[in-house]
Amino acid sequence: MSTYSIPKNINEVTPEWMTWALAQHSVGVKIHNVEIVNVFEGTSSRIRVRIERNEAAIAAGIPEYLCVKANWTEHADFTMVAGLWAIEAMFYQRIRPHIDMLAPVAYYSDYDSVSGQGIILMEDLVQKNVTFGSNLNTLSVDQLMLALEDFAALHARWWGSEDLMKMDWLPLAQGEGTLDAEFVNFQGGAEGMARLLAPPERAATLSAQANDAEKIAKVVDALVQREASSTAPRCLIHGDTHLGNSYWVNGRMAWLDWQLVRRGRPIREVFYVIGCSLSVEDRRKHERDLLKHYLSALSAHGVDHGMSFDDAWLEYRHWPVWGFICWAVTQDGWQPKEVILETMRRFGAAIDDLETYSLFGL
Repeated sequence: MSTYSIPKNINEVTPEWMTWALAQHSVGVKIHNVEIVNVFEGTSSRIRVRIERNEAAIAAGIPEYLCVKANWTEHADFTMVAGLWAIEAMFYQRIRPHIDMLAPVAYYSDYDSVSGQGIILMEDLVQKNVTFGSNLNTLSVDQLMLALEDFAALHARWWGSEDLMKMDWLPLAQGEGTLDAEFVNFQGGAEGMARLLAPPERAATLSAQANDAEKIAKVVDALVQREASSTAPRCLIHGDTHLGNSYWVNGRMAWLDWQLVRRGRPIREVFYVIGCSLSVEDRRKHERDLLKHYLSALSAHGVDHGMSFDDAWLEYRHWPVWGFICWAVTQDGWQPKEVILETMRRFGAAIDDLETYSLFGL
């Protein structure tokens, strides 16, 4: 981590600061001007900028357009306490160069350990004419099979890795004190969850039987205990694989927004991407075969995962409430309202279909 100040707002992303930051990438870089092209505010701040750069920057491959990612939004305090932006900055520093999965190229990333603020200067995907994903759309089964193959490769790369487990800065999935474990507590416990589910349009995303804030809170706590007691190998997981965090480039699916990257177990990720990416009807029809396909792909990468299909299927059925809670706590404005409701609906249906509550004795 550097001692150079992390910008507190976009006005502090000056040519002088940009010169210093990009000089970490290549010696001799100089930025003469920074022009703001677009500003996007959601869970994070993403600012597209056009830079006037010298010949050394051009020779180093630094593009004319960049995306500046940080969090200067109204809800920044919450997300910085959770460490999201520092974690993503460290991901781009320490892990991104070592994975084959398609993800944005970063030219600089850093973080402030006191405030929790992080900043990333990455390639401008809009300028590259990629196609961004949306939770209002779905994948075909064939597209999802290819995505699961990519996740199998990612998981295999770090399967049971001692190096991964030494990365203390990288949270354990569902680890004590993490955002994963504290989602319900941050909302005020079961009572807070009940308030989140009270609006009619949100209540409609769950069946009457599944719309039970106390059960949801108990399942979230039980998942924390379950993960803590498990001795199964961990691997690197993206942690937030909804379609809004995906894009397509040259016919291949790629993933951005790595702020929830974790040392975790893979079936949480497999359920999340299946449950979020398919229509409810397609998930019901194909999820077993998709899980089998993932396990085969994992084996093809040389991983002796030791999971029978029945074991993996049982594990898979535990995770719908996790997917649902991630979106139930998402506030209007962080994501478009219609995206929140559709994603809650897909995960809510899975709670019933997979009889998740019964697995926890509820």
